Amino acid sequence: MKDSEIRHDVQGALERTASLDDAVIAVAVDAGVVTLRGDVSTCVEKHDAERVALHVYGVDAVANDLVVRASGHDPTDTEIAQALVDALTWNPMVPLHQVRVVVADGWVTLSGTLEWEYQRVFAERTAGKVVGVKGVSNTILLKVPEPIRQPTGSPAAGESPTHPQSNR
Repeated sequence: MKDSEIRHDVQGALERTASLDDAVIAVAVDAGVVTLRGDVSTCVEKHDAERVALHVYGVDAVANDLVVRASGHDPTDTEIAQALVDALTWNPMVPLHQVRVVVADGWVTLSGTLEWEYQRVFAERTAGKVVGVKGVSNTILLKVPEPIRQPTGSPAAGESPTHPQSNR
């Protein structure tokens, strides 16, 4: 497949993606390697553009050079941290008291321990949507479930409660 065809297909896929402003994303292709350039307003947009490009037939790799820039004034790390805490507080999927947030130069690091993978994903997606966040490092761990223990005095596997298993 020619690079010009891949470029056309990537641009079309970006245009069809409602969460992206394709007008601010420049696409270049060289030997099947797509380079995305431009300014986007959130880290989620940056990752969505990358994901869309990777799913186009003929794309071998993506160099994501998109830059996250807040429109208007760039929020401080304190403002980003407060906005993220507020967003997580209103997100019923993520127990805020189990997630730690650190913001440095617009980059968010999430840590802590949660019970479910969907909670990790929601926390990361929530962080990526906060204005001013340039990237998210999700180091949240998942709790290892405790094994189910057989209550003492209950029948062993294969035995009925009233008749012990017979050897035939």
